[in-house]
Amino acid sequence: MQIPEVFAIVVTYNGANWIKKCLHSLLTSSIPVNVIIIDNCSTDNTLDIIEKSFNDIFVFKAPYNLGFGAANNKGIEIALNKGAQYLFLLNQDAWVEEHTIEKLLDFSKRNIRYGILSPVHLNSSGTEFDFKFNRYIQSNNIPLQKKDLLLRNNNTIVFEIPFVNAAAWLIPKITFSLIGEFDSLFFHYGEDVNFCQRVRYHGLKIGILSNSYIVHDRKDKAMQFNINIFFNRYKSSVFSLLADINKSWFEVKRIYYREVFINILKIVGCIIIFKFLSLKLYFKKIFFLFSCLGKVKKSREKNIRVRYSN
Repeated sequence: MQIPEVFAIVVTYNGANWIKKCLHSLLTSSIPVNVIIIDNCSTDNTLDIIEKSFNDIFVFKAPYNLGFGAANNKGIEIALNKGAQYLFLLNQDAWVEEHTIEKLLDFSKRNIRYGILSPVHLNSSGTEFDFKFNRYIQSNNIPLQKKDLLLRNNNTIVFEIPFVNAAAWLIPKITFSLIGEFDSLFFHYGEDVNFCQRVRYHGLKIGILSNSYIVHDRKDKAMQFNINIFFNRYKSSVFSLLADINKSWFEVKRIYYREVFINILKIVGCIIIFKFLSLKLYFKKIFFLFSCLGKVKKSREKNIRVRYSN
């Protein structure tokens, strides 16, 4: 039996609300797709749903929560070993239309300079852009018009963009051969930013294909403050800034020492006004900053190297 060119990788973690629709969309794609699930120790019935309704799909059960980047790396490794020529990364809370992957694949084959291709991301009802996707296109002045989008009056046009989140990425095998996989600096959040930085550094493009669509079922809602979540996002944002190999090492150190200085001032300010509850967070940031520069330097040295493999 001929191996499909495209392997879809879906990282799952407590995705019972979406996984059936996500996987059904992949298996009913207009071109054959080999699906790989990497489960990050789900505690709901995600795996039960997969085993009951999709028992012929390959599932790797991680021994612990690997995080988004490392779990995708495991899926990428498995797919490439199975002969994948293209990888399609899809979030568990997203689903594709029948011809989404076919259109992405056809365009990728004819435009080999694109290291990442992504479809248009719609919201859960398909009536608007996904709220974060909308920010990307607005901040980069991409002329995707809602009216044309919903009426499907748009031609096969690709819009080059410096970043689009990894909810749905088609990536040719050569991209991984050139730049490697997701960086281990990141657990969750920021790994896709870093990957896009490296794609651009190595001379490849990132594009949004205007006639290809996914639905991403998430809400733009405020999250309750949680110091651990806030701190983890802070770490990811700092790593994203410092590990950007498009910046010079001089610029990286300038950003780093400015961040250290700002947090020291905040610690002093908290002590002066007796705001001791905030001290814990700022001390955590300082200790993190003191430990991160060496890790960032190693990451940058590794990712700057062009790493073609056979």
